[in-house]
Amino acid sequence: MAKTRAPKADRLPLGKFLAWKSSDITSAGVFLIVTTYMSLFCTDHLGMSPLVVGNIVLISNVIDFFTDLIAAYVIDNTKTKWGKARPYELGAIGMTLCTTLIFVTPSGWNDTLKIVWVFCMYTFLFGVFNTFRTSANVPYLIRAFDNNRTLIGKVSSYGGIVTTMGSMVVSLTFPKMMAKLASSDGGWVTLILIYMIPLTLLGALRFIFVKENPDVDAKQIKNKVAFKDIWMMLRKNGYAWLYLLIMFFFQTIQSIGALSYYFKYIVGDEGAAGLLSIMSFVLLPTMFLFPVLMKKLSATQIIALGAVFSCLGYIVNFQTERAVDQLPYVNMAISICENWGIEYLDLYNMEGFTVTTELDKVECIVMGFDTELTFQKLHDVSFLLLTRKDLPYIATNPDLVCPTEFGSVPDCGSVCIGIKNATGKEPLVIGKPTPLMPQLAMAKLGYKPEETAVVGDRIYTDVKSGINAGCTGILVLSGESTLQTLAESDVKPHLVLESAAEILDVLKQ
Repeated sequence: MAKTRAPKADRLPLGKFLAWKSSDITSAGVFLIVTTYMSLFCTDHLGMSPLVVGNIVLISNVIDFFTDLIAAYVIDNTKTKWGKARPYELGAIGMTLCTTLIFVTPSGWNDTLKIVWVFCMYTFLFGVFNTFRTSANVPYLIRAFDNNRTLIGKVSSYGGIVTTMGSMVVSLTFPKMMAKLASSDGGWVTLILIYMIPLTLLGALRFIFVKENPDVDAKQIKNKVAFKDIWMMLRKNGYAWLYLLIMFFFQTIQSIGALSYYFKYIVGDEGAAGLLSIMSFVLLPTMFLFPVLMKKLSATQIIALGAVFSCLGYIVNFQTERAVDQLPYVNMAISICENWGIEYLDLYNMEGFTVTTELDKVECIVMGFDTELTFQKLHDVSFLLLTRKDLPYIATNPDLVCPTEFGSVPDCGSVCIGIKNATGKEPLVIGKPTPLMPQLAMAKLGYKPEETAVVGDRIYTDVKSGINAGCTGILVLSGESTLQTLAESDVKPHLVLESAAEILDVLKQ
């Protein structure tokens, strides 16, 4: 079968792609320089105690823990002429500025001033600028590429190559330059400016050239996330706390910068640390193997394997002497594989499945609410259903219409009816009104059916799904359903409200 050409909307503009990834190169370069060489700068050049430097990193990471929680709330409630998430991209410039200010700290300052200065710059770097930039990345990505899953997939897949190549330049050259220049205050200033000036320019490209499309999720703007909702999620979700704890210790250990000490005092050549970048180049082609690996292993298995191998690499490294100083290269290879795997896992988690326009590669048809529905998609679905009788055909829900500010538009159920009229095929509905989604939510959050309510504006899907799961079914009349549809329906909700806003009043009674 001949492969279909990707629609124009699914083609990734090279200029926009490079502008988007330029900021990630800046972030990767800053992260590499600070986490690897800041501790060495503070102890060997500024004369600070290793204990003090370690506490700076530890306390800053604790602060970063709380700013992570705040950032999501702030970004969700942001509305500017530049967009919702785009303004926080300027955090890349803030990161390079803070990095510069750390490494230009005069050695002649008194100890207290040096400690306070480095602590403040480090905290602003990671606890403010990096946190807000990273938190805004996903909504920025979705809005910048019109929530086109094909484009987002390409950016995530190919982007890792660009980021790796860019960071490899920094990793390869910085230790060599450091060995030549970093022997005085002026030498450190020269060294850091050599890298921060171009990284700052790169960090500005995404903000300048990649704009948001505010219409992508315009109808969600009114639905602000309250800070108490974030806290409720954390209080009920033990997995979130476990993840946060793991990341806290991982980032704290990673930020100590032990690698620079290893090469300086064990290997005896601090400039040789840059050779680790060669491993990145060697392993670069393996990035294309991760989509295949992800089909064979679950996300949990990939993360577990990456973590185990990475831990083993670090343990072996720091139990060795000069005789086996090649082991850091092995460890770096393991770490690169782990990081690449996690980058693909981010794409995996975002997508849930791989979207393809190549009909011979389709393994399942999933019908949902599609704001980018075209005749070509309808044509391809009909072709597949009529020519491949055994192909699974799934619908996320049978909703007929989706309410908008001007009325209603066709939803998943209406499209399925059209496909049935053309092919005679009906999908397997796995979403509402089946009880699966409420049951999964209750299992994840630890609630019982009698403690749970399902709220919706569609009596035949939303409310019915809750009732089928044994929960309280609440119908709101602010969407599709009316008093007439309620009277005509066989499904009887436990509670009928004019809008979801009345739920709080009911709970207070």
